[in-house]
Amino acid sequence: MIVETVKPNPSQINKYVLFSSEQEEMIYKKASDNISSKESLIKTYIDLVAKMAHWYALENGKSFAQMLKIGEMAVIKAIERFNNSMQIGFANYVSHEILKAMMEESRS
Repeated sequence: MIVETVKPNPSQINKYVLFSSEQEEMIYKKASDNISSKESLIKTYIDLVAKMAHWYALENGKSFAQMLKIGEMAVIKAIERFNNSMQIGFANYVSHEILKAMMEESRS
């Protein structure tokens, strides 16, 4: 799957997308079935990725662009790995996966 890298300006990011658990489940089910829904889900979370990449880059002296790419890849992996039987919502899961990926990258 090829995903176009979106380059948001961190100063223009104002909010996170919040869904109810029912909405998350419906969105995730659609995304697990087709590629265009996966791309939509990635675009939905790009603001969160950019905000976390901006913060992590400032805190750790890393490149914002590099952290953004790592965050985007983490969202893709989270979509593929997420299981509805987990006792956690997708938004929490994806946030954890993004931060974990950034931390792993900074260790290497």
